[in-house]
Amino acid sequence: MYAYKETVFIEIGERDNIIASYKDSGYTISETVPESVHNSIAKAEKEKPVKIFRDERNQLLFETDWWASSDLTMSADQTAYRKALRDLPSTATPSLDSDGQLTGVNWPTKPE
Repeated sequence: MYAYKETVFIEIGERDNIIASYKDSGYTISETVPESVHNSIAKAEKEKPVKIFRDERNQLLFETDWWASSDLTMSADQTAYRKALRDLPSTATPSLDSDGQLTGVNWPTKPE
């Protein structure tokens, strides 16, 4: 027979206050999460704005991919817009504000 563990939650607080609680055979057990898990969580939080930025930029490029079809000719404005989107990683400094909204990115205006 083996024990079944079901994760209930992870409480993230100060470095010393990261606790994982889970049920194990009907008992609730809490233990401090190892430093490596804390470091992984901190790294993911630090990289979150960049991931959101890249996801949004990639979506905007995806939405205009049809402009570059072989049977269409892009206008100068469309070409400039797509180039500006591709160049954004070199000029943007993505971060999240207190509401979790992406800031530090000057998005180009999509042509009509």
